[in-house]
Amino acid sequence: MVSDQPPSHLLRPFARVVTEEMARDREAAGVPNWAGRLLSEVLEETGGQYEMVLDGFPDRVLADLQRQIHVDDDPIARRVLETGRLVVSFENVRGLDPATTRVALGFGFGCCCG
Repeated sequence: MVSDQPPSHLLRPFARVVTEEMARDREAAGVPNWAGRLLSEVLEETGGQYEMVLDGFPDRVLADLQRQIHVDDDPIARRVLETGRLVVSFENVRGLDPATTRVALGFGFGCCCG
């Protein structure tokens, strides 16, 4: 599954390595799955592809996205609203040890999560 998805200016998919410091900060902030996931588990789930499809967005996220679409018509955001799916590439972690690397995959609105 190779994404032909151009960048979005409303949605910022991300893939980050979860360091010990980041895990502590995430745990303190009450972030679910604060330790991230083992890269090997994610790769098993994606069939070895360095992309994951996120779906099943909460209604409040879709409502926020719908409001933003009225202000700034972003084709990727519109596609997410139409399909309920967003592709998150994690090519940036290719080459790291899948057995020990923990990752956080997700998205944010705007430029805060790039």
